[in-house]
Amino acid sequence: MQRYDFDIIGTHLALSLDTTEDCSEIFREIETRLRHFEAKYSRFLEGNWLHDLNRNRRAILDSDGMNMLVFMLDLAKKTDGYFDPTVGKRLTELGYGKPMENEE
Repeated sequence: MQRYDFDIIGTHLALSLDTTEDCSEIFREIETRLRHFEAKYSRFLEGNWLHDLNRNRRAILDSDGMNMLVFMLDLAKKTDGYFDPTVGKRLTELGYGKPMENEE
């Protein structure tokens, strides 16, 4: 059993593979891919693609963005709107993701 742990996208990720083969390269590729994804799409990072989209209301959608958008819209449709991918602005207004005054 091989295990690889790292912190990413606001959580701790633990990957385990039950194999005798060396998985270090696969684990590095997974972490690199997720770090790239986080750097581009995290709503907590200023100056990235998502930040610019929210500020400018325009952006070029890449394949990751398109896949996420199609998935979220399909999920919203299948749940009759119970899942709503447009709640980010309201969560921010409610204080989600902002540091508490005594935490700075």
